[in-house]
Amino acid sequence: SASEPMGFAREWPLVVDAKFSTLGAPRVVSGSACKPATPVISNQQFPRERRLTSAEDFSAVLKQADFRKRLGPLRFMCRKNQMHFPRLGLIVGKRAVPKAAQRNRIKRVIRNHFRCYQDHLGTYDVVVQVMQEVGSTRVRELLTEAFDLLERQVLSLSNPSAAPNASKER
Repeated sequence: SASEPMGFAREWPLVVDAKFSTLGAPRVVSGSACKPATPVISNQQFPRERRLTSAEDFSAVLKQADFRKRLGPLRFMCRKNQMHFPRLGLIVGKRAVPKAAQRNRIKRVIRNHFRCYQDHLGTYDVVVQVMQEVGSTRVRELLTEAFDLLERQVLSLSNPSAAPNASKER
């Protein structure tokens, strides 16, 4: 009944993420990296298997990229992999972004975008390199544009008959 006081916290529904407005109900986060009107979903994870971790993986993408694009201070490269999921590699150097807090913030924003787009990127390894200092808002704009381009490129690379003019973009 409405007049009874609420029970102990252990009786409340379990809420895994702090981005929920009411108990158990996901809310849309304005300015989120996800596509518009996408609720925050706690199962969009970024496990170790979804990361490029070895120097060999990075060098393979950097040297033999199927797709390259530079948007302002960000450089994107992708290459088909033998896995059944996309992987992300980040290059954010100390020369490009001198302050560690800003480097970490940029990497967090990039990882979040990747989580939101990973279902649309096919089986590609994606490397994002930050070439110079850039603000978080600008990074979000560039990432949205870049991942949309990558998504279209992945579709054209995986289905060449649908896009006969698909070629490497430099």
